[in-house]
Amino acid sequence: MLPNGSRGARALIRSSDWVDGATCPSADVSTLRARKRAYKLLTEKGLIRVGLAVPATAEFVVTAIDDPYRCSTNPETGSGILSMYRRPLPTTNIGFLSAVMWDGRENTGKGLTADLKSQARDAALGRAEAAASPTDAQLDEIVSFQLGIFTRRFSTTRRSS
Repeated sequence: MLPNGSRGARALIRSSDWVDGATCPSADVSTLRARKRAYKLLTEKGLIRVGLAVPATAEFVVTAIDDPYRCSTNPETGSGILSMYRRPLPTTNIGFLSAVMWDGRENTGKGLTADLKSQARDAALGRAEAAASPTDAQLDEIVSFQLGIFTRRFSTTRRSS
């Protein structure tokens, strides 16, 4: 998270992003100590902050907020934005998933392959700040790679001699 040699000034995840490794986009990152505190949830627990507004069509009402980092009530980060903290998504066995992204944000309605292509395009343009969208051939290669990674659990009761 905090690359060597930069004293944490060159973070791998930019604090200005709406999806952020910091506890809140408005967290103090003015010193190395402050940066370590700001990115503590990511570096110590592997949690990523996602700020989402409650959709107008939501079938629920928010009646209380526990906001220890003052993100949801801070005018700088957007009052009414709820901070969700999640772990990284699975990177293997993706072909068995029913949705891309934990909240289904990348649902194109055209199937898993189209959803993965959409996610790859959005990541390249948004997160990686690519100057141009990846080509269809590049997206096909990314999705093929993602769908080709598998893990399995193996256990045995036999002892080796």
